[in-house]
Amino acid sequence: GGFYVDSSACALHNHAVKNNKATAGGGGGVWLSGSVVSVVADQGSQISSNEAQDGAGVYIGPLAVAATYTLSGAGSKMASNVASGNGGAVYADGSHAGSAVSVTVTGGAVVSGNKVTKFGGAVYAANGVAVTVAGSSTIEANEGEDGGGLYLLKAKECKVTSSTVQTNIASNNGGGWYADGSKITLTDTTVKNNTAAQHGGAGYMTVAVAGAAVPCVASLKGPSSKVEGNIATAGGGGALFFASNTSGTVSSGTISNNTA
Repeated sequence: GGFYVDSSACALHNHAVKNNKATAGGGGGVWLSGSVVSVVADQGSQISSNEAQDGAGVYIGPLAVAATYTLSGAGSKMASNVASGNGGAVYADGSHAGSAVSVTVTGGAVVSGNKVTKFGGAVYAANGVAVTVAGSSTIEANEGEDGGGLYLLKAKECKVTSSTVQTNIASNNGGGWYADGSKITLTDTTVKNNTAAQHGGAGYMTVAVAGAAVPCVASLKGPSSKVEGNIATAGGGGALFFASNTSGTVSSGTISNNTA
């Protein structure tokens, strides 16, 4: 689509990557591949209104070995990207042997209004990918079948700290996030007003694909954490849904006013 970054470092400072289209495969905005590759979008950069099958904004495919993507800073945004498959804003697959792949949203950045036909309205992260959302960042108003906001399949970890996950919509399960064989930790974070048509208005935990031997754990920490106003329209778990062989820990924070 817009950029193809192969075994290189690319920095986008106050730059717009928009209205690009990948006619086959992924990476409507940016494609990352190769042995050591990184892209940083900061200082008000916007990756918006791009189209692709997977990763309409940013695509990190299974051939990437050491790959990092970072969206950073107030005013930096990924918005209105549309994928016909998975990962409206970001698609990241760490299945290459020995790979280290990470996706970071930090410093007040926003991922908003992205849409997919399948999984991960905002971010699709699979097979050992590490996801970090931190520093007053926001994942909001994204839409997908499973995981309106985040979709995690055997991800290494997902840490959401001092941030907000809100108003995301899943036409099936997991309005805020959908985790299959993955660990997600929310610390001093607000998860509010997300909606799932079936189960898990805020989050859905399962090992349906990963298998029971793979841990799937959700943790809520920090006194200012809130899970509130989320809705599971026709199923269970207005806040959180835990399928068989999954677990959760709430050490502090508040879960209130959720509906199923």
